[in-house]
Amino acid sequence: MTQVTVIGGGIIGVCSALALQREGIATTLIERGSIGGEATFGNCALMALSEIVPLAKPGVMKKLPGWILNPEGPLAIRPGHLPAALPWLLKFLRNARPQRVAQICHGLGTLTALAQEDFDEVIEAAQIEDIWAENEVLYLYDKKEQYLADEFSWQLRANEGYHATELEGSALAGVESDVDTDGKFGLIAHGWRSFTDPQRLTRELAGYFTRLGGEILNAEVSRIESTRSKPRLLHFADGTQRNVSKLVIA
Repeated sequence: MTQVTVIGGGIIGVCSALALQREGIATTLIERGSIGGEATFGNCALMALSEIVPLAKPGVMKKLPGWILNPEGPLAIRPGHLPAALPWLLKFLRNARPQRVAQICHGLGTLTALAQEDFDEVIEAAQIEDIWAENEVLYLYDKKEQYLADEFSWQLRANEGYHATELEGSALAGVESDVDTDGKFGLIAHGWRSFTDPQRLTRELAGYFTRLGGEILNAEVSRIESTRSKPRLLHFADGTQRNVSKLVIA
């Protein structure tokens, strides 16, 4: 019988272990602390279904020099690393062509739609339907011209079925009174969802995992021993060991 060990009891590790266990694969989940107690705890837990537009898109080419030269810009490359990074940068720019960006958006849109379906199924099975909340998200631009420069991104989202409502002036103030709306332009993105408590979500799914026969082990892995690049033995901080054949590190 196939056996898999998953290291990491955050949302990714728990979901990985649960998916394997639901497929009939005997799975052990190892967490050194508490389930959902580290990176998952306090996460904003948004399911950003419409965030499908890649960073590589038309117009990025003319921004790259300014980003690189600005010490506080969004892109930093050490001068000595530039020759090694050049092939990656060229590939990045090739992927910024409109047709290629549209293909990427379609692929990502398919993934986010499947993610929603998968979560719906597992949350219903775990009987925690109250963990969901519907959300709308406000995007703000300092001026409408900035939005117009980014309009291609919004059209790509619309092409995949993700729509937004444009807001200006009093309509924008009515949505968010704490924002100085003078000259600002905003959009409400529809269709987002969120989890009301990411730690509870993770622990509830871990509970469902154990009800299906999964094992949770509270231990700290200090070393992974492998043979011919395959995991063989886990060494724990308390000096104990455990044989493994297949390993997921999450």
